[in-house]
Amino acid sequence: MLAHARDEPSGPGPRRVPEGGASAVATVYTLPDAAELAAALARYGLSADAATAVSRKPKKPVWRVAAPDGEAYLKRLPYRRARVVFSAAAGDHLHAQGAGVPRLLRTLDAEVCATVGRGCYVLCAAVPARAPTYARDLGAIAAALARFHERSPGFAPPPGSAPRDHLDAWPADYRQGRARLRAAEALAAGGHPLGASLLACAAEVQGMAREAAERLAAAFPAAAAAAAARPRLCHQDFSASNLRIDAAAAVVAFDIDSVAYDLPVRDLRKLLNKVMKEEGAWSAERAGAALAAYSAVRPLSGEERALLLADLRFPHLVSGLVKKLFLKPAAEWPPEDCSRRLDQVIAVERSKVAVLQRLAGQWGLPA
Repeated sequence: MLAHARDEPSGPGPRRVPEGGASAVATVYTLPDAAELAAALARYGLSADAATAVSRKPKKPVWRVAAPDGEAYLKRLPYRRARVVFSAAAGDHLHAQGAGVPRLLRTLDAEVCATVGRGCYVLCAAVPARAPTYARDLGAIAAALARFHERSPGFAPPPGSAPRDHLDAWPADYRQGRARLRAAEALAAGGHPLGASLLACAAEVQGMAREAAERLAAAFPAAAAAAAARPRLCHQDFSASNLRIDAAAAVVAFDIDSVAYDLPVRDLRKLLNKVMKEEGAWSAERAGAALAAYSAVRPLSGEERALLLADLRFPHLVSGLVKKLFLKPAAEWPPEDCSRRLDQVIAVERSKVAVLQRLAGQWGLPA
């Protein structure tokens, strides 16, 4: 596999400001001015008059553009050009392979992205489509994810790009997740306002993390060796908010700027966790239906099944939330909302145990 590349914001208009102490900093992004936007559009032979802002989030703003050959969307990405070239070229490859991503539009110089100052822009053709829901479209979403993975091999990163490879990051991610849980538990024991909820389940959550790490150590080598032999691209956030269903009932995946070489089961684990979190508890029937729809397109190997079960056992939902609640608090969340969110994800994590045991039995793997 390729060398692992960490995310590096290029700073399209960002400035570094202190946050939470003299040694801590946060990147603050600003929207481009009219001149920068006009220059970016000019790289595609388009006028600024043709653009309408549809997302004014400073980190990743988006504009709808009236292009000569149809509507398109322009997006500015907060990464260095080499990373943007990798993800844009990967999207170009995935579209050509019928993997269900929008068509990339190139600049007048046939580049996959436009660099203006410190900003990197990509332009993709619009896809008339509706937003999916997990309740109605989970089977189609899971099948589309399998198709994305199945058709991704064969991509050759272009010269000057920075390939992203998450394969080697798995063990480190687990260590980081467990360290985050321990740090949050220490803050809870020290009198944090949300401490009671976390301390009530701390031993249980730490046990989940420890067991998952042990199972990862056993399952990862074989799955990683198979992935290295035939590298696949993974979306990293194949969730309903990043998907649309077009007029032909095909699922289209947007926001592929985080695409990376990885083990497909990471995408599958993230999808299942999002579905069950939305539903408030794990469902054996829903999980089984999603896995059946995925496997009908791309069957999971025995090594992948073992790794998926290990990864699902890790308390990712709690680990991710305690970062926001204890380690990097989101100031916009009121205390009662924070407490509710924490109690909800703890309940979801607990509900998965019986479902994963049942799934292990069906697959002939240790419960």
